[in-house]
Amino acid sequence: MYSETIELTYSHQDLGALNEFGLMCLFGSLHSKALVRGLSTTVEDIRDAHGRQLYPAYFHTHLRVPTGCELESFGAWKPVQAGVEVRRFGKCYLDSTYVIKPGSGVEAGATALTAEDVQSGKYPTMRGNNLFIVDVCEDASVARQLAVPDAGTVASLDAVKEKPAAIQRVKDVARNATVSAERAWPLSTTESIAYAVVPGRDVAVGHAMIFARFAQVMDYAEHAFFTEQLGLELGDEERAGYRLREREIFYLSNAYAGDTIDVAVRAAVAEVMDGGERRLVVETEYRLYRRSNLELLAVGTAKKEAVNPAARRVFSPLATAAVAPNVCAPL
Repeated sequence: MYSETIELTYSHQDLGALNEFGLMCLFGSLHSKALVRGLSTTVEDIRDAHGRQLYPAYFHTHLRVPTGCELESFGAWKPVQAGVEVRRFGKCYLDSTYVIKPGSGVEAGATALTAEDVQSGKYPTMRGNNLFIVDVCEDASVARQLAVPDAGTVASLDAVKEKPAAIQRVKDVARNATVSAERAWPLSTTESIAYAVVPGRDVAVGHAMIFARFAQVMDYAEHAFFTEQLGLELGDEERAGYRLREREIFYLSNAYAGDTIDVAVRAAVAEVMDGGERRLVVETEYRLYRRSNLELLAVGTAKKEAVNPAARRVFSPLATAAVAPNVCAPL
């Protein structure tokens, strides 16, 4: 496992605690370093046999945050350990696991991260799947075209023994436009939520949107759905008590400066028993479309929990909503 001891700063979390976008970017940076570990190059030097620059694009991520180690517990100016284990499937696919661990004892020289830290369920983790494609900056006409890295431009990686399930799952999601076709969602948008992709804010000039930005677009649409269409009042106290537990995203295409993304949101709220404790859980599904051509860009789901009285007071009434048919919300 490739790991680093890092001091969290404002670049990871703005003025608050560590957030999902910052963590996913941190994981993505470690992934890029692991791909060229031991080489005197960077991820931007990965080429195919034709000399074209390749990019390890994510097509699936699954972030999990346990209740005992929430992102809000990671403050600025404190050391953490973060690591990634990258494996290869075939010539073009990557399968990775990530973990971040609080820095207790890091200053004194903590032991390296291991697979046990990932599997323990004690710390935030992410599963990721990538494929090597021709970089859009290199040749926009072959966007998301699979390509094989040239020998010597990628570090030696262990191979996975079985085909990653995400390779088939992303095909199913693309075909069905949903993560789970059998799931019924009681709440859904009456009209899509629009998100304008602004250069300099959402994308670097000349580049596609970074994978972690999709989670922010989903949260923007979710907030607009809850507040504008359902009329929920979500102030600072309610937002502070609304915690991420999981998010899974399937990336089918990408967005660029000037695009408008239309997001259809569906949600379900339920009280569940967990170890004898009653929890109020909000599950949400998001489908992101490019307005100009109706291309499905990504499909994601999230599981969040209302953990304080203010958040529970807002979301509890939704737990009794009648179940609606499992149909796509209109764009």
